[in-house]
Formats: sequence, C-alpha cells, structure tokens
Amino acid sequence: MSAETNESGSSQASRTERLTQKAKTSGEAAKETLESLKEEAQDRVREAGGKAAEAVDSRRADTGERIAQVARALGKAAEELDEGSTQRQVFEKAAEGVGDLAEEIQSKSLGQLVGEVADFGRRNPVTFVGGAALLGFALARFTSAAPLDREDADGAETDAPERRGEEA
Repeated sequence: MSAETNESGSSQASRTERLTQKAKTSGEAAKETLESLKEEAQDRVREAGGKAAEAVDSRRADTGERIAQVARALGKAAEELDEGSTQRQVFEKAAEGVGDLAEEIQSKSLGQLVGEVADFGRRNPVTFVGGAALLGFALARFTSAAPLDREDADGAETDAPERRGEEA
C-alpha cells in the first residue's frame, strides 16, 4: 500500500507542479499582453495629443490673425476721427491693446497663454471674473448679432433679421 500511496502522491505532486507551471506561464503571457496593450494605448494617446495640439495651434494662429484684423480696423477707425479728440485717443489705445493681444496669442504656445491667464486670475481675481463676464457678454452679443444665411427645412434661404424675430 505504501508503494501505491507513494506513486499516487508523486503523481499528485507532478500534476500540481504542471498546473503551477501552467499558471506561471499563463500569468507571464497575460502580463506581457497587458504590457503590450498599455504601450499601444500610450502610443495612441500621444498620437491623439499631438493631433489635438496641432489643431489647437492652428486655431490659435487663426484667432491671433482675426484679433490683429480687429486691431487694424480700430486703427483705421481712429484715423477717421478728429486729430487729438478723446474718441480718437480711445480708439488708438484700443487698437494698440488689441494689437498687443494679437501678438501675444500668435507668439506664445497654448500652455504659456493658459499659464499667464491663470497667473493673472490668481493675482487679480475680481478683475479676472469681471473680465470673463464681460467677455462672455460680448461673445454672446457678437454671436447673436452675426448674420448667418442658411437654408430652412424647405430649402428656402433664411436671412438673419427674420431668424432673430426682426422685420427685414
């Protein structure tokens, strides 16, 4: 009986060892697969981040140019006003300030701009919140006043005054 028990114990130990080895091999394979998936996910995140950064940079440049156009328009408007008048001085200062803003936007990265805005907000919280509210009102006014010629559901053109509930 002891030979049978010994053989049965040896067989059991061998089987346990094989199962342990399979578990280790499976665990290592799973770990390698997980590592591979992790690397692939990181690559995709970096790729998406790069594409997003390119899109943001393109928008930043476009925004800077549009702001520069506003500065030039303010400058031209100032030239139309009487020399030395208060209105002309206001327009000239506004053109200068808007022009400086355009240069800042065009010359700095998004990260630098966000950092500067955050720093300003920490140093001047009341001014920052007031400016943000003013900007929000201005943007709302600008977007609601911008005429958009679109086609309605019937295919007929809809002009801006009718769309806003005004008479043409």
